[in-house]
Amino acid sequence: MLIPLGADQPLSAARARELGCALVLDAVAATPASVPAAVEEVLGDPAYRAAAEALRQEIAALSAPQLAAELLTQSLRVIDT
Repeated sequence: MLIPLGADQPLSAARARELGCALVLDAVAATPASVPAAVEEVLGDPAYRAAAEALRQEIAALSAPQLAAELLTQSLRVIDT
């Protein structure tokens, strides 16, 4: 359950929702009743855990330094054109 407040949090929360990893509440609309209800929903629905585990496995399989270097190289090629 996420309550994004600012900066990149709304984008990250939206992506987590798209991936099925999170339920996102609006910070202004969230209430003392809606927060625990959302937590109960996430904890009670195994689909959230499965989606989070799938994402964890995908991240663990990445070769972070090599991938970062490749992405930076690709970005520089785009800038040069």
